[in-house]
Amino acid sequence: MGRVSRFPVDHEVNSKIYLWNGNPWNLEVDAVENSTNETLDEAHCSPGLHAAAGPDLAEECATLGGCRTGMAKVTNAYDLPARRVIHTVGPKYAVKYHTAAENALSHCYRSCLELLIENGLQSIAQRQKITHGNQQLMWQ
Repeated sequence: MGRVSRFPVDHEVNSKIYLWNGNPWNLEVDAVENSTNETLDEAHCSPGLHAAAGPDLAEECATLGGCRTGMAKVTNAYDLPARRVIHTVGPKYAVKYHTAAENALSHCYRSCLELLIENGLQSIAQRQKITHGNQQLMWQ
């Protein structure tokens, strides 16, 4: 007999989730998520984002004062079909501190969804979350 899940199937929620295998920068959604580092610089963001959004995105990111691990900040999407970009900083993973990394990763998701609501947005394209290190905690 199998274990009972702490997260039972919710068909209403599942009907609102789509898996996409492709470039999220081409999607017409309210927001796309950018996994980045604490400085929000172009060199450490999700591949292809700044090229697709244009130079104004990097200029706006430079005015934000960075972002703490587990948190998120929102910018305009500029040349993307999306309305906004939500930037979030994933944790650095170390086996010794796995609980802290898991908590920070959870905060990434929560922070992105909170910004989505605060900005009156309803849809988001999220890339897989990859921690900075040798192991990955979760795939989206």
